[in-house]
Amino acid sequence: MKFFFYTLVFVTIISSCSVLGLTSDYKELTKTERERVVKSFGDIDSLKADKSIYLVEVQQVKNYCKKHSQVVIYDYTPYCRSSSCMQVNDFVDMCKVNGVNPLVIGNTFWGITQQRKLGIPLLMIDPQPLGTKWRAQYITLFYNKLINSNALTPPNGLYLSFQNGNYIGSYNSCKEALESLHIKDIKNY
Repeated sequence: MKFFFYTLVFVTIISSCSVLGLTSDYKELTKTERERVVKSFGDIDSLKADKSIYLVEVQQVKNYCKKHSQVVIYDYTPYCRSSSCMQVNDFVDMCKVNGVNPLVIGNTFWGITQQRKLGIPLLMIDPQPLGTKWRAQYITLFYNKLINSNALTPPNGLYLSFQNGNYIGSYNSCKEALESLHIKDIKNY
């Protein structure tokens, strides 16, 4: 009987907890924050740099990369503590000052609503068309479809560079991604 009681208590505690980061964490957003999330269609260039968080699909990002000669994408995880991560505003400014189009694509809603205005639209992977709610899976599927890879893991860096729609590589720093685009005298921001 004690075993049953302890099992019941354990299951109740576990089921009442929320483990952040396993899914998109959309359910953790407040009603006001959820109102900022917008399903986007068509051209990324037509999106406004406002407080909206735009859900995007792979094809929209591919089209953007084809339309612009040089693009660096930041696979953005809010509250990232890795040495590879940088402030999103610094990423955007560093790309712009070096003549490269920046794209910030969030991979979780956890903390993304705290992001201040970037001067570009804030994008978020739309997990629904990828057929999974599990964050690790939709990140892998999204980026592998973007770079036309069948790998079991996503690209190894947070910064992906594209030239004329062609994937150049993924890197652990924005500077490395800019160097891959043959930017001379990279200006740090």
